Amino acid sequence: ITLSLVIMSFSPSLFAIPEKHFETMYAAGVTPFYKTVGQSGSFSGKNGIHIRYRHFINPFEKAAIVIAPGYGDSYIHYAELAFDLFLKGYSLYIIDHRGQGFSGRFLENHQIGHVDRFQYYIHDLKYFVERVVKSQEHKKIFLLPLTH
Repeated sequence: ITLSLVIMSFSPSLFAIPEKHFETMYAAGVTPFYKTVGQSGSFSGKNGIHIRYRHFINPFEKAAIVIAPGYGDSYIHYAELAFDLFLKGYSLYIIDHRGQGFSGRFLENHQIGHVDRFQYYIHDLKYFVERVVKSQEHKKIFLLPLTH
């Protein structure tokens, strides 16, 4: 699997929504974008765990960015980032890792994160890139891992 790791330094000009107009512009821009451009999907991860994702395909893309959220995060938390990067010319793919967000859980108590083997995260991400992301033609594919 060949991906480029993205190290981004965000300048204020990158963001499409100025903070002083955040609430109004979020409601008028980000929310409709998230609902109409974004599409959710899923696949069966290692050991049959249901893995969810959301993608935003830009027909005029410069490249695709795969976002791997940090522990406890879900793709729903990245609506504004997806909006901003989409407007900058990127397609976005955001995975909910097993035990996180909308993906399947191992335990009945969904407040507890658990994975039998860390390797399962790697397997799921590799499958996601190979079968979902690469199912579309992209000029380049970047990985943006996020952490807390």
